[in-house]
This record gives sequence, C-alpha cells and structure tokens, in this order.
Amino acid sequence: MAERKPPILIFSHLFPPDLGGIQEYIYSRCLQNSGELVVLTSDLGGSQDFDIQQTFPIHRWPQTLPRLRMFYVPLLAFSYSLRLWFKYRYRFVECASGYLSGVVFALSFILPIQYSIYLHGNDVLRLKAHWLYHWFYSLVFSRARLIVCNSHYTESLFRQITALSVPTLVVNPTMRPARFTQTSVDIRTRHYLPEEAILLFTVCRLVERKGVDRIIEALPKLDAKVHYIVGGEGPYRSAWEQLAQRLNVADRVHFVGRIADDELSAYYQAADVFVMLSQHDEQQHSIEGFGIVYLEAGYFGKPVVAYAVGGVLDAIENGSNGLLLEPQDFPGLVDALTYLVEHPAERERMGACGRRRATRPQTFEALYALPSRA
Repeated sequence: MAERKPPILIFSHLFPPDLGGIQEYIYSRCLQNSGELVVLTSDLGGSQDFDIQQTFPIHRWPQTLPRLRMFYVPLLAFSYSLRLWFKYRYRFVECASGYLSGVVFALSFILPIQYSIYLHGNDVLRLKAHWLYHWFYSLVFSRARLIVCNSHYTESLFRQITALSVPTLVVNPTMRPARFTQTSVDIRTRHYLPEEAILLFTVCRLVERKGVDRIIEALPKLDAKVHYIVGGEGPYRSAWEQLAQRLNVADRVHFVGRIADDELSAYYQAADVFVMLSQHDEQQHSIEGFGIVYLEAGYFGKPVVAYAVGGVLDAIENGSNGLLLEPQDFPGLVDALTYLVEHPAERERMGACGRRRATRPQTFEALYALPSRA
C-alpha cells in the first residue's frame, strides 16, 4: 500500500524549539491534526532532538549568515518547498506569517496549490512602512483562500489597511500546559527575596515598547515590600538598570536575564502579579498582536496588568482576569498595582478567572476542510 501523503504544508520561518509567541501558536496548530501535515521551517542548532519527537515530518532549510538572510532565505524556502511538493504532492499551504508569504504566492503560480496566511499584527503594520510593501503584500493577501488572524485587532487592522474582501478567521493563541515542566527551583531563595515580598513579574524581549521603564518608575510610589522581577534580554536592559539605580529602587528590581523554558513555570508560580505594558511603536510599526504571556500568567493563576492596546483586548477582560489601563496613564498604573498589592482576595479571584480563560479550548478546525477543496 502506498504511503499516505499529507495534504497540507505548514510553512514557517519561526518554529520550535525556537521560543516565541508565533512559534507556540503554529506548533499548537500542528498538534491539532498532525497526521494531515508536513512542516517546512528554518534550521536551528539542536533542532534534531525536537524534530524526532514529533508525530509529523519536519524539514528545515539551512541557516545562512545574518547579512545574507534577506536574500537567501526566500530562495532557500522556495527551492525546499518545490522539492517537498515532488515528495508529498501537498495541495494546500498554511503560511505562518506575512513575512515570507511572497514565497507561497510565487509557488501558487507554478504548482496546483492554494494557501492561507496567518497574520499577527506587526506583519500587517509593515504595509504602512512603504507603498511598495503595501502594493506587493496586498497582491499576496488577495490570492489567499483565507486570512487567519490571531486577534480581532489584527483582523480589523487587516481590513483597514488593505481594504481586501478576502475571508478572515480569528483564532486566538492558546496555552499549551505541556510546555511547562514542574520544577523545585525556589525563586525567592535564588534572588534573596524576603518572604513577605509582593512580586511583580514581566518576561519579554527588553525593547522600548514593552514598557518596563514605566513599572520601574511606579515602584517608588508602591509599598517597599513590592519587588519587580524582569525576565528576558534586549537592548534596553542597561538603560533600565540605570533607571532603577537613579530612582533608588535597584535593590527591588531584579533583572534575571533569559529564563530557561524549564524554569519559566517557577517564575510564574512565584509571582503575585504579572504586568507587561506593551505600547504601539509607530516608528517601528510594532504592536502587541495578542500577548501569549498574559494567558501563561493566567494559567498559573496570576492577575495581569496591561495597556489596552492591540490584540491585548482579546487576552484580557478588564476586571475579570486582570486590569486594563489607557496607555501612558501613570496614575492609573500606580492605582492598579496598589489595588492588587493591597487586595490578595482580588488577586486570587482574577487569577482563577485567568486560569479558566487560559485553558478554554480553541480550534483551527475551520482550516481542515480547505485542502479537500483545493
């Protein structure tokens, strides 16, 4: 009997074991009907161990030098996609983001395939950067069978910027509990934190739009028992460490660097409140398309505090699993943090709501029928 060939190619330049929200989102999709698909993605050091544990085939194009990536990655992705078509005869491609969707667009003219595209927010904002981007990606998106958006904000942004009538589907990211391993690491002991400390926690790439500086600026106005743990690396770490020193709160701000996946659960469990104040960086055309970390915090029963921007509105219901603030509302930030610090019962209630929200089922099932009609 001939081997059954998967009808779907999942095409993504971001995929585990690399870490990130898009990586988790696409991996969760792959787990939902893994027998129907094959994955094409970029190579990573150590990815072989991850790949052999999966129930679906994974193919990877080789790494390139960073300075050559813009030119060679599309060529490599295109040639590998062609090669896989001759091997699997896939009929449908799910392109994991807008960034490399031009490759799938080109393939659709020479292969008997159709495609859908996942959009996450920043890949739509990119169209505002230059008229050429807008023209080209509008062509790419207009040929898609379906546009899958990670939030209602991304969907509205797509409609607003492109004015296309392509069908859209909103599928919010979901929490994958299996990602987190139980650990005996004691975060308070590791970082010499007093037992009575109330811990605020952020984990993110340390870039300006994540708003870590606003939380540091709020610390002097909060009870002295409030400490702030910041996980992650990025270009703004040094500036924010200096800010904490200038405000005389350096002993209450703990930059812990990149947190290993197998220790992340310990940090969430140790925290009392998760806070990340993502903002819209108009100059860099960057915004929070959803914010999977808010769901992760909810899974561990933690209330969340955020600005009401972008797709965050899909992740947080104000007053239910957390508190939403207007961007740049500094007095509101201080009041929100003070309220949660002083009301442990409210932290407990919001955390319970967050856990229910994080564990509710989400499905990509509407996509499954598309290959049969391709």
